[in-house]
Amino acid sequence: MSMDVDAQGDIEPQTVQWLQRAALSYIDRYPTSRANLVRVLRRKLHRRGLDDAAHRMLAESLADRLCAARLVDDAQFAELRVSALKRRGASALAIRGKLMEKGVDDETAAAAMEREGHDEAAAALRYARRRGLGPFRRKDRQARHDRDIAAMMRAGFPGGVARRVVEGDGEPAEDA
Repeated sequence: MSMDVDAQGDIEPQTVQWLQRAALSYIDRYPTSRANLVRVLRRKLHRRGLDDAAHRMLAESLADRLCAARLVDDAQFAELRVSALKRRGASALAIRGKLMEKGVDDETAAAAMEREGHDEAAAALRYARRRGLGPFRRKDRQARHDRDIAAMMRAGFPGGVARRVVEGDGEPAEDA
């Protein structure tokens, strides 16, 4: 996985090899998007004081090559993240936000969400169960009603969905 001499420029071969090992180690441990990998590699370079344009281009080039080798795939990463976040009860808005943070473009995110399918009401119910909100609150349910709705709305659920879940009995709604 060595680079051409033209692409390297003034960069020492040891630096190139170190960055390649760092990239491979990172993708071995974590699923990632191309943009996130570039961010990680640039941060590693920055910590070593290698912040010039040639080193930034090295990070870009390395990420491109890993994408071409299908070791980094934004669509696959997006599907994995959507699936994991869906199991946790994340709202569609939160899922999109998390994917955007990792550098996944809107088109790829939308395709992953469409393939995975997303039921906002079911996700809201899972979220409420996990956080102990609404019907899953052990005591002071009425006293915490408005706070529970606000917490669900901060998590990205629409107000109507949040209200139905908090005021519900913990069972999926027939009409939702």
